Amino acid sequence: MQAIVTGGSSGLGLAIAKRLAKQGYDLVLVAKDAGRLENAAEAIRKLNASVDVKTLATDLSVQGAPERVFEWAKEQGVQAEVLVNDAGTYIYDNVIDVSSERSRAILGLNVEATADMCRLFGADMALRASRKQPYYILNIASYSVYMPVEKLGYYAASKAFIKVFTTCFAKEMAHRNVLVTAVAPAGIDTDLMGLRPNIRNLARKTGFLAKPDVIARISLRVMKMRCIRYWIPLWYNAIAIPFLWMFQPLFKKVL
Repeated sequence: MQAIVTGGSSGLGLAIAKRLAKQGYDLVLVAKDAGRLENAAEAIRKLNASVDVKTLATDLSVQGAPERVFEWAKEQGVQAEVLVNDAGTYIYDNVIDVSSERSRAILGLNVEATADMCRLFGADMALRASRKQPYYILNIASYSVYMPVEKLGYYAASKAFIKVFTTCFAKEMAHRNVLVTAVAPAGIDTDLMGLRPNIRNLARKTGFLAKPDVIARISLRVMKMRCIRYWIPLWYNAIAIPFLWMFQPLFKKVL
């Protein structure tokens, strides 16, 4: 069994990779920072010495990077049964203050790279998957799609694309026995959002920031359910959506 995890060097991506390793999957970790990738690979090998862990350092925001990942995987003999698209970048800034270069990088990574990885690896998976042995694609969206506050324009909109794209793609791939799912986590206790230490500590204690391993466990469970194409981890996040407008002033202070 083989799995590819983008953004697998840290945070939720690493937590998902560790859980897949415990399940016996050989892994390919894809991320930008070679040093962090090797550290992640070593940590995974300590969890399960029997799994093979390959790493590929590449910037997925660059045009053509998903194609290079796909070709590299073919050269390495990788035939993934699981693809996890976790690589993404967070931005909290006014749209008019974002440079063209940064805008292209954000959308290139959060939107184009995920879509291209799905397109390339999805077509390859469809050739090998069967009803008895389905293959899986897991895309990481975000709870921010329900929080349309100022300065979240780029990030929330890019994750809204993941939500809609995954739902459509899942219907397209279902009869090909490739199960496609998106999860939309709320706060996760990682460095992604760059919260101030005091705010992060408070959010952690009050339960607003979930442990990465908790979200990884839920994500991998729903990934293998045929009836689920989109899921919001942790029940209280789902029921809070109609009331989020009340907390917009708070979001502005802590984000």
